[in-house]
Amino acid sequence: MSSEPLGNLPQSSTFLRKPFDGLGVDKSTGSTTFHQNEIAPKIIQNRFLVFILGAIILITIILALYFNLRGR
Repeated sequence: MSSEPLGNLPQSSTFLRKPFDGLGVDKSTGSTTFHQNEIAPKIIQNRFLVFILGAIILITIILALYFNLRGR
């Protein structure tokens, strides 16, 4: 087994990290700021939609029970 790939490891890691330098990589999370800026609004929007759908389902159940029990 050759140790040649291990000898080039520092050079390879520099080569692999180079494309991310222009994207603004956040050192604490390891993800790009572009990725964070795109995902955050979508998460908020999804939470809002789930809340609205939950409220609609809850109101539908309450109305169904109300009209079902009112008819008796």
